[in-house]
Amino acid sequence: MRAASHRYTLLGAVLLATGLSTVALGGCAASPKPLPSASSTPSATPVFASDEEALAAAEEAYAAYQKVSDEVGHDGGTRPERYEAVAIGEALENALKNASQYRDAGATLIGSTSFSTQELQTAEYAKSEALEIVLYVCDDVSLADIVDETGTSIVKPDRQTVLPFVLTVVGSADQLQVSEKVLWDGKNFCP
Repeated sequence: MRAASHRYTLLGAVLLATGLSTVALGGCAASPKPLPSASSTPSATPVFASDEEALAAAEEAYAAYQKVSDEVGHDGGTRPERYEAVAIGEALENALKNASQYRDAGATLIGSTSFSTQELQTAEYAKSEALEIVLYVCDDVSLADIVDETGTSIVKPDRQTVLPFVLTVVGSADQLQVSEKVLWDGKNFCP
């Protein structure tokens, strides 16, 4: 599998699914690289007992990120500092851009997004202060709409509603945060 060379915000992903992607694309990244298979680093006292536990923790962190993302979207991009609890690095930068795009467009999210995990890619959890979990997820925006100030939808009804991403979650045993979310540009692995 290979990751796309662009990072996308929620608004960008929804607009990408509608064919309006040039409105809300995030920044660029390095050229795509082949991704290794799932593994964990052995340790005498690992943070998680298994890759399955690491994956569950990453899913919990991403669910918290999506909840905040939906809330910020529902509020038209106001109070974007809420992202600071669930995202860092590039993911935080893109989330803040997403909130700004909502405000600039006078747009509001109606409904909610969801996700499903397709596969664990890597899990490094030997040291409690340096965790990194990478997974393949499918964001589902079928129950979400983005409307302008008049309440008119700005997304096409025939948009692609399930989008594949490579997600990186990092942090410590006490707090995992989304650090990167990259749109997958290979064969769509989402059902």
